[in-house]
Amino acid sequence: MHEDDLEAVIRDLKAMAERFQGQDSTGVPCLNSADRAAFKRLMLETLGLLSDDLGRLNDFAVPLLQMTNLPSYGVFNPPSPEQLQEATALVEGGINQARRKQNQPALLKSTNRQPYVAPTRIAELQALQNPAWDLRRLIRMLQELNLAHANDMNMATAMLLRAVTDHVPPVFGKAAFAQVAAQHTAGPGEGR
Repeated sequence: MHEDDLEAVIRDLKAMAERFQGQDSTGVPCLNSADRAAFKRLMLETLGLLSDDLGRLNDFAVPLLQMTNLPSYGVFNPPSPEQLQEATALVEGGINQARRKQNQPALLKSTNRQPYVAPTRIAELQALQNPAWDLRRLIRMLQELNLAHANDMNMATAMLLRAVTDHVPPVFGKAAFAQVAAQHTAGPGEGR
């Protein structure tokens, strides 16, 4: 993630906000030509950085692209103070989105690993008609166990496995998981 680079862009934009001088023909405060050029450069750099972090088509790309296409001369002399504030907020939002994306584990990355719980076993539980127990929580734990296992989330896998072993025995009328496991023998080629 390009967090440091994007933070530097925000600092530059905020510093620029203090350098508005005079007014254009419409009475709007304006920046000197060097700051206008720097603004456009910062917007283009930000587009590139956020495209790397969030992908080419992201929620911040279009408004930032519009910021780069503002005319730099004529009746309007962009950026106006409002446009500069909007650009700063867009960069801040882009950083926040990139942080959120970075903190999310990849879902079911491609791996040659077998699922921890056979998907057919989960499907069997989902297909049960009128079970004596509400199995939705168990099914969800099994799905998350497979997801954690596929993504090498070893601590989460262990914790979910422990939760499953605590959750299963009552369904079979047993006090401990060992009693449930003793009753089941896996056939040839049968998953866990």
